[in-house]
Amino acid sequence: MPESIEKITRAKRDIIQFIIFRTKSRPTFFGSNKNIANELQLKESSVKVMINQLIRDGYLIKEMRGKQRHLLYTGKPVPRCYENFANTDKHILVQDIDNYKRDAEYYQKEYNAEHYHCEQVLKENSLQKDKLFEQQAELYHKDIIIDSLLAELFPQNNIPAMEMYDENNNLIATF
Repeated sequence: MPESIEKITRAKRDIIQFIIFRTKSRPTFFGSNKNIANELQLKESSVKVMINQLIRDGYLIKEMRGKQRHLLYTGKPVPRCYENFANTDKHILVQDIDNYKRDAEYYQKEYNAEHYHCEQVLKENSLQKDKLFEQQAELYHKDIIIDSLLAELFPQNNIPAMEMYDENNNLIATF
């Protein structure tokens, strides 16, 4: 007795969808069970059994051309994977949940690493600002010392002037 649409497994649906995909540009599919198994990550022996069941249940037609087997989808309606979750393999859903949890943990670790990196950059920036402030204060202190030494060397403000000229020898500033 053929399986009802509600009882078809996800792996069988995948095989049918794979054959439909492969026959869009040619009338039949002649890939081996090994090829199908590799593409869908199934066991070759499981693919052989499922293809025979799909042929028996009227989803596929098998034709032999010489030594090559050709498969053709009959057009019998096949539910999409999201139409009937009651028959979806529970272990696949559990695997999906585990994968999402693992992804979430990975992204949380990535976020934490980036957050830590940002904190380190902010600390380094703060340290660099502190060093810059100290260097500016030191330069200001040295500038005061230089001014006091100049005042001692030239007590009556007879500090030799420095003059700045432009390219036409016009005086533009005196220091």
